[in-house]
Amino acid sequence: MMHNVSPGLRRLLAVSILIAFVSLIWSAAIEPALKSYTENVAQTERMHAAIARSRASANKLEKLRADLERAKESQAGLGGFLDASNESIASAEMQDLIRNAVTEMGGDLRSTQMLNAVEESSFRRITMEAQLAIDIEGFRDLLYELEAATPYLFVDAVIVSSRPPRRRASQADGQLDVTLTVSGYVRPVEQVSG
Repeated sequence: MMHNVSPGLRRLLAVSILIAFVSLIWSAAIEPALKSYTENVAQTERMHAAIARSRASANKLEKLRADLERAKESQAGLGGFLDASNESIASAEMQDLIRNAVTEMGGDLRSTQMLNAVEESSFRRITMEAQLAIDIEGFRDLLYELEAATPYLFVDAVIVSSRPPRRRASQADGQLDVTLTVSGYVRPVEQVSG
């Protein structure tokens, strides 16, 4: 039966069988392997991206932990607050700070008076009025010293007057009579003891 088939037809049949065989091998083995390889490459790229994001998040987390630790350390000292467990001790600390600053700037602290403490949020504001004599340069430096020092003190009010020409013998030329109202804060009791 094969003898009756023309050589052209035989070649066509051989090529068709070869194409069918290659198609079968392609469909059964090569295409699934190639598809699997492509999917694996895509998944690997996604995993590398996820790993990079994870590392970035870990680095960010470490930075945030370090920032939190620094914040906790700085808050542990709470240097901005008067270090006192009650208003009397806070008032005495504030009076010492004011006296030392006035003396350092060449002034004379004449009197101090504690005003009523006020509750603000969870903090107590301690306010003191101080009367002093100081020259203008010393006064400028005193204001800076009080506002820039730790614990933080806030100058709430300032009354400045100069003496009339009939000055007391103890008051030097250029001296100003100054009344300052200064406030500081005491941290809450649970932070003082903890």
